[in-house]
Amino acid sequence: MEQLLLVLFLVFSVVSALLERRKRRLQLEEAQQRQAKSPPSAPPTLDDEEEEDAQWGGWPFPAADPFEPAEAPAPVATAAAQAQAQAQVRQLEALAHSAELKAVAQKAEAQTRQRQARALQSPRSVAELLRQRQSRPLPARAPGGYRLTPKSARDAMVYAEIFGPCKAEREQEWRW
Repeated sequence: MEQLLLVLFLVFSVVSALLERRKRRLQLEEAQQRQAKSPPSAPPTLDDEEEEDAQWGGWPFPAADPFEPAEAPAPVATAAAQAQAQAQVRQLEALAHSAELKAVAQKAEAQTRQRQARALQSPRSVAELLRQRQSRPLPARAPGGYRLTPKSARDAMVYAEIFGPCKAEREQEWRW
């Protein structure tokens, strides 16, 4: 069934591609016939361009050419405006200076905290930690107690399977 669907899909794809190609070819032939029947049009004259400008509102830019650099008007500076500008500059410089001092203080504080963190935690490698754990003596077994290791756990699982009831006869609630 899947193979039949695949074959039908492929056939449909090929047929639709061929029909689309034929449709484009017919449209191209019709366009060529229309061009052959109609005389070539003359380029638009200056009057046509003026009519188009009038239709679209003319030249949208206020100056002659928008791509030529415009001359900047000469700045008119008064004494009051200059004094106000200098006051603003001094105020901004004071704010910048205080921000720089604050940033330096925060950087120093961050460095001291990093040093404190390094002093509290000495970095140790994984290999060093494993050696330390292996060198520690294991606690002595309590009298009558069992020491559980990975090997003894595997052995216990094997013995439970061997000595316990077979799985087919176990009840759902059976536990050791």
